[in-house]
Amino acid sequence: GGSLLGFGLSPLEGLVAVAIGSTIASVATALNSAAGVKYGIPFPVYARASFGIEGARFAALSRGAVGVMWLSFQLWISTDAILHGFERGAAAMWLQDWAPIVSPYLNGGQLLAFVLVALLHIVCIAAGIKHFDTLTYLFAPVGIALFGFIASWATLPSWGGVSWTEDLRVHTDGVHLKSLGGKWGASIAGVNSLVSMYSTLMLNMADLARLAPTQKDQALGMILGIPLPCVLACGVGILGAAAIKVKTGEASWLMTDLFQYWPAWACVIGGLAVFGLNLVVNISANIIPPANDFLNMCPGRFRWRWCAYGTVIVACCTCPFYLFHSATGFAVRFLGGYGMVTGAIYGVMVSDYYVVRGRQLSLTDLYPDKPGEGAFGYWHGHNWRAAMATLAGIALPLPAWFANLLGTEALPAFFIICGNASWFVACAFAALVYLAACWTSPPLTSMATPKTACGSSLSTASTTASCRGSNQEGNSNSSDSEC
Repeated sequence: GGSLLGFGLSPLEGLVAVAIGSTIASVATALNSAAGVKYGIPFPVYARASFGIEGARFAALSRGAVGVMWLSFQLWISTDAILHGFERGAAAMWLQDWAPIVSPYLNGGQLLAFVLVALLHIVCIAAGIKHFDTLTYLFAPVGIALFGFIASWATLPSWGGVSWTEDLRVHTDGVHLKSLGGKWGASIAGVNSLVSMYSTLMLNMADLARLAPTQKDQALGMILGIPLPCVLACGVGILGAAAIKVKTGEASWLMTDLFQYWPAWACVIGGLAVFGLNLVVNISANIIPPANDFLNMCPGRFRWRWCAYGTVIVACCTCPFYLFHSATGFAVRFLGGYGMVTGAIYGVMVSDYYVVRGRQLSLTDLYPDKPGEGAFGYWHGHNWRAAMATLAGIALPLPAWFANLLGTEALPAFFIICGNASWFVACAFAALVYLAACWTSPPLTSMATPKTACGSSLSTASTTASCRGSNQEGNSNSSDSEC
């Protein structure tokens, strides 16, 4: 939430961007979860229809790569929380400025704390992830209390913060607005960052949605479960950032920057709370899924624990001290960067399910008896249409992402807009390219009806009946553990 003020938006504009982005994310998630509810299939199996039996591994691997980047971010925030939480002590103050390495991004103290935080995660993996399940229940109330404390401090002058009216009177920042193409560009980038933040959830929600009794239940769950918590959580971040801007004149997007205005005891508790909450999130959401995705690449040779170790090591090597140094670095480089990949994948999957296949899938083809069999065997298990469309979707926002990464601003307005709206641009263009490819070279809808293809002149009624017959056969015979 605080990063939106770093874009140059006002608090009210930031809240509007959050509300719009989270609402779009909830609707998009519900749309892509429908196949999971209807057929009881998880995301890696659902992706086989559009990407192919083997190509679906790419979609799953992209989810793992995003998890690695989130782990990198959380490791860096944990490092920052520990250093800021104990900065009132002489040792921590010394570590803050000790041995500059890559000024102003990294010094020796930060590197030492970062390595220790990463090693603690590796120790947790070695001890066994299952032993830390109870931590989720222990730290949930801690997180609620921390957010409540931040909201109270940001709106109560008696707690050392500022008043509501001062928070809401915070003005926009013209410098940051100019870099994003003005007010509209910053607003689009804000909405895009919110949608991108949920974009991996949009892809893999079928993993959980397949347990929903009906489509109405899953859709209602998405609409109620995403926007309201997102608005509340981001709203607290916006209030905290606005309070800091009132005090210093500069908006801060990092929660740990609040610590300097708190009493010493509150700093220590806040630092430990942020570290503990990040540890719980990392174990459950940022280590287990990527490790599973990497294991799926070569299950016969890889071991899960080594995949988990590799996840932590790769996360440490992504230079989080540079990527997440600023609000625009977090939202544009990170969220917008993976948003263009997940957006392209989402566009392919949704257009394939709703337009190309008319919401009809064959479980017999999704779970073939032998490799290469079934309608989703495509070319050696890969659907070239989906691959081409995904690359095409990524191509438009990519120049702006590279320009931001390298610190260059000399780009045409068209590419700046594509970068600010990376998820939307990638999703729309990938869907159009995929539909055009399917119209030009129609894929089979099911091996049960080998003469039926997308765009053919065969009757829709006979196609639907054949697909339903295949689905019934698949439901009665399938006992695969992935179901």
